Amino acid sequence: MDIDPLEATLDLEEDNALHREHGRLNAMVAVTVAVLATFLGICNVKDGNIVQGMQAAQADKIDSWGYYQARTSARRSPWRRSSS
Repeated sequence: MDIDPLEATLDLEEDNALHREHGRLNAMVAVTVAVLATFLGICNVKDGNIVQGMQAAQADKIDSWGYYQARTSARRSPWRRSSS
């Protein structure tokens, strides 16, 4: 059993071509994953800002409603002191 150096060289060339093809695919997948991860990170921060703004608006609305109720119920209260 003799080893043919030419055959080993051809096998290595085929392996190199296959690895180059997979290397390009792996690079494309890596770039795609990096871009998507960055995009999702930015979206997560933006979503947090939107939720925080909505919570602040809701708190203001509740405060205004509480102020309105306190003001109007004080006028109707039977325990209110009369000025006379």
